[in-house]
Amino acid sequence: MKRVTVGVLLLACLSSLQPAMAQSTDPAGSSSSSTALPAGTDLFAKYVDAIGGMDAIKRHTSIKYVGTVRIADLNYSAFLTIWQAAPRTLVMHIEPPGAPRAMQFCDGERTWGYDAPPGGTGWRFFSGSQHDDLYFSADFYADADYQNRYETIETKEETDFNGRRAFKVYVRCPNGREQFVFFDAETSLIVGVHTIHDEAGNLTPLIIINGEYKEIDGVKYVTGQTHRTPGRDIVFTYRVIEPNPKDMPSIEMPEELKKVAPATPSSSPATGSGGAPASGPG
Repeated sequence: MKRVTVGVLLLACLSSLQPAMAQSTDPAGSSSSSTALPAGTDLFAKYVDAIGGMDAIKRHTSIKYVGTVRIADLNYSAFLTIWQAAPRTLVMHIEPPGAPRAMQFCDGERTWGYDAPPGGTGWRFFSGSQHDDLYFSADFYADADYQNRYETIETKEETDFNGRRAFKVYVRCPNGREQFVFFDAETSLIVGVHTIHDEAGNLTPLIIINGEYKEIDGVKYVTGQTHRTPGRDIVFTYRVIEPNPKDMPSIEMPEELKKVAPATPSSSPATGSGGAPASGPG
């Protein structure tokens, strides 16, 4: 089986953003509506209600996802386990059958990972867009906390997303990161994101398509996602979603990295998409 490193596997992507919105293309065509559009903040508020409401959402302060990731054109598959906790910590394990486990971490400030030699680099800190992407995706409440997550929220049009009528909303974070979020016109759920992925300085269109939602302990969570770039789909399937898990791991930086820890994380300009394949409720 062809080896795939963590960085390539995850595209350093979920939750979502980009710089060059003028380059955007819609995932399944665009059809503007002449009727008055709902305010973007109203769409986010309806989304929060649709997934359970903030009272229910805030009862969950950590979560565990167990599932698989598959890249058909590379004949690649792996088991995936993700733990997250509020406000911004994340542990991710990727385990291909018969191959060493790869790992990624965010402790709320720094991000690092492990990819086994000889194909991988061992332990290392993430920097630039890879740090920014993982740090962004580690935000536990994510789009449910839209008032703090975004400084600009603007509905652009009613369009089609993956065969569903949807409202396309432009959002911008305080640090300049941007994306389009698509809200289902009937259910108010977020059905996907359109962004630009920064892979080693190469900007590539990225479409994130949310799968079905499942209610767990009063909150609806996405049970899978497809991350689509030109010529490739990366498919995440979550078979177990466990809020407030009892086995939430501690995040301890390895000694090898403690010796070389930078004073502050190294960030890149505001490009790329969110880091992990799942982030927070919905």
